[in-house]
Amino acid sequence: MITNHDPSIAWAKLVAHASFDGNIHESPDKGARVRFYSTNRNHLEELKSLIKKEVGLVPYRNDAFEERGKLLLRYNNSNFTRKLISLGAVSGDKAIQEYRVPKWIREGNKEVKLSYIGAMIDDEAESITKIKKNTLRGLKIKQSKWVKHKDGLRVFLKDIKDICSSLGIQTGTITIDEKHKYQREDGKETVAGWVRISLSKNNQKLLVKSLSSYSRKIKVITDLTGWA
Repeated sequence: MITNHDPSIAWAKLVAHASFDGNIHESPDKGARVRFYSTNRNHLEELKSLIKKEVGLVPYRNDAFEERGKLLLRYNNSNFTRKLISLGAVSGDKAIQEYRVPKWIREGNKEVKLSYIGAMIDDEAESITKIKKNTLRGLKIKQSKWVKHKDGLRVFLKDIKDICSSLGIQTGTITIDEKHKYQREDGKETVAGWVRISLSKNNQKLLVKSLSSYSRKIKVITDLTGWA
């Protein structure tokens, strides 16, 4: 939950959620609209409150509703959606285009970076599981990309590593798996790439201290280990 009323912190969170588990669609006849998906109703209620506070908008149907096995909030507001796009949120099919973490976030203050990374972890990273006492696994951030843009995927993952490094958070190496390709229905081949946020004991404590208020998945570390 964001408690510091700095609009840039709120927008960093919204840009991340719109870019990852969200979807932005533009059409000549219907304008631009954005959907926020989740399996967690509380998460969407928090987003709804944040958007109401920062933008003054309420979603279509007012509450989250089910679509394709997930809950969603839909905003049919072109001005709101195009502001998200202007701030670096990704529009359209994310697998067949290059994008980076927006420069204003990469070069932003600590809270802006934490807000973006926390939202990205909740949307993109593997959930955390316990292997044995204080030994955890998860937080692998993985995306698939058209092979034409595999270098762009590497750049995006490097952005994530650099932001984490600036926050003192350790990450692993970037991997692009070119041995295993997937062919989409449109004939485009995709490859997967990933980077993992370290879950070493030192990193666990740092993640809890810095990101618990920005990420539901990070809060799980405290539940599993007792770190506080």
